[in-house]
Amino acid sequence: MAEDRVQDFTLKPIGLVKSPIEEGDRMPIEGVPAAVEVFPAYAGGLKGIDSNTHLIILGWFHKARRDALLMERRGNQPRGVFGLRSPGRPNPIGLCSARVTRVEGLRVHLDRLDMIDGTPIADIKRYSPGWDSIFSARTSRDLDYPGGRDPAAFLRDMLVEAINFHGETCTGAALGTRMMGHAIHTWKIGKKDPDLSIAWGPDGCIDDALQAISGATIGNGRLRPGVGTEYTLSHHDRALAFSPKDHPPDTVADILDGDIHTLFDIR
Repeated sequence: MAEDRVQDFTLKPIGLVKSPIEEGDRMPIEGVPAAVEVFPAYAGGLKGIDSNTHLIILGWFHKARRDALLMERRGNQPRGVFGLRSPGRPNPIGLCSARVTRVEGLRVHLDRLDMIDGTPIADIKRYSPGWDSIFSARTSRDLDYPGGRDPAAFLRDMLVEAINFHGETCTGAALGTRMMGHAIHTWKIGKKDPDLSIAWGPDGCIDDALQAISGATIGNGRLRPGVGTEYTLSHHDRALAFSPKDHPPDTVADILDGDIHTLFDIR
């Protein structure tokens, strides 16, 4: 067999995850602030690492199943693990792209990591926007209606997408996320449905969130200028126009958790 001709190879951990989360079932889908502590033998590999704003962390999910080839996803038909990001797989390698918040000695602090405390780290690589960011990429999670998902977790997932595109966490990104969530559940569509279009408004933070989550661009004809202070989301012959209230909540959490009608006038 072909695999018999492949030489054995050995992975040596270069460090460990330091995280407040110790069990996988407690890990939020977007991860939590955490750090990677590199072993002293590999300290030289950290030289200049703080010149990167983002890193790719490769971890070894030591508590995950290794006999899994099929996974059921939210009641759908089983799918092969090689087309998913599930932790259970023959070689349980986890991947997470994260922003560097600071470097202290052998410890690299990150804005979010979805790996539990004590996860062995196989490698750290720089994240390159030119090579690694493919804005036009799509998966079934982008095109299918997320009806079986927890609505709050789905909003947080979309907010991460908005923040990654926009560059920072802010109330505008959260407001754009709420608009998208309302339209998605009203029309029961995927967040990057090819028939969903956006008319942008005056707040660039909201506009960035809408574009990031929807995948709309000027080039694909799904992003266009709006009118006045409204943000309009359209799908076929139906539309929702959002006008943000004058004084939105101060925190992202309040925006995500609040009643939609306290945030916007909607018509």
